[in-house]
Amino acid sequence: MEMKKNGEERKETPAYTGEEIGYRQQMIMQCIWEAGEAQTVNEIIDRLEDKCGQRFAASTINTLILGLLKKGYLRQGEKRGHAYLYEAAISEERFRQEEIRRFRRISFGGSASGMVTALLKDEELNEEDISEIRRILEKYKGGKEREK
Repeated sequence: MEMKKNGEERKETPAYTGEEIGYRQQMIMQCIWEAGEAQTVNEIIDRLEDKCGQRFAASTINTLILGLLKKGYLRQGEKRGHAYLYEAAISEERFRQEEIRRFRRISFGGSASGMVTALLKDEELNEEDISEIRRILEKYKGGKEREK
């Protein structure tokens, strides 16, 4: 237990596990990343309603947040009034990279070329997307450092 300056006890946040999270948990993370700062449960509920037109019960969001805390995706911060603030423990970029690796491993047997081929066959790609993909491939082909 960690002791806060106001005398409250608070559990330490577990280390990030890399464990897969569900769609609703991803939506919570997206709300926090988009806000750019720690959020209360009610702020998360409001953002989710704006994003998907559905109002979630606080108990549902609390359950999802508990899972994110246990897996190390979130940290519980200070209180704002009577509500705890929750902040991302990993960056959105790190999350995306790990999700892409997981997807590539599961869906394409680890083959990056298989994944890119499937993406290029997608009929929703427009010329602008294809041009950007070419530019990125040329950058890597030229031995330039990967974007972080």
